[in-house]
Amino acid sequence: MIKRLLLLVAVITGALNAIGADTLKVFSPSGKITVKVWLDKQLSYMILHNGNTILEPSVIDIVPVKQPALSSGISLKSSAIKKISSQVISPVPEKRKIIADVYNQLTLIFKQPYKVEFRVYDDGAAYRISTSFKDSLVIKNEVAEFRFPGTPSAYFPEIPARAGSDADQFHTSFEHTYSFKRIDSFPLTSITYSPLLIVPQSNPKIAITESDLEEYPG
Repeated sequence: MIKRLLLLVAVITGALNAIGADTLKVFSPSGKITVKVWLDKQLSYMILHNGNTILEPSVIDIVPVKQPALSSGISLKSSAIKKISSQVISPVPEKRKIIADVYNQLTLIFKQPYKVEFRVYDDGAAYRISTSFKDSLVIKNEVAEFRFPGTPSAYFPEIPARAGSDADQFHTSFEHTYSFKRIDSFPLTSITYSPLLIVPQSNPKIAITESDLEEYPG
């Protein structure tokens, strides 16, 4: 089973087809953040903050080596929205020992053996892909698009190529300096790791990270 959560009670069922009337929405508890989700050839979503688009339509997909991809004949079986209010007790308290865990969650169950959950908090949004294949999986590719309006800048830890070295770019101590420049100026061959911080021309800034990690990012 794959469970991955990226750092957003009524029941709704039916099909999702392109952004429009069939688009599902889930809001943060305060209503400031909205996540819209729909199906086209792939699963797509976008995020709004106070009605302004901060993440343009972006695709989510996962492609195993032998089993069908999430986007392969994608068809929604059911969906549900529920409100969650709980607490997380920090085993190593720094700023807080008790952390409020309050969010609204949209769960999509597909006819393929996949489930995708979207969580929307007052200060962020997240999604998690789960599978119910009987056998273990080898992942060929994961698609995690983040399309931003305009040409924002970013604090970006770029891993440089190692000319004349036996070690490749994937051998890293995760201690690189964060460069700050426009995201369209980074080479397409750039390799980075989370977290990274997107800085639009107007707030809010957007941090992209991954949770539930046991060792290092990437």
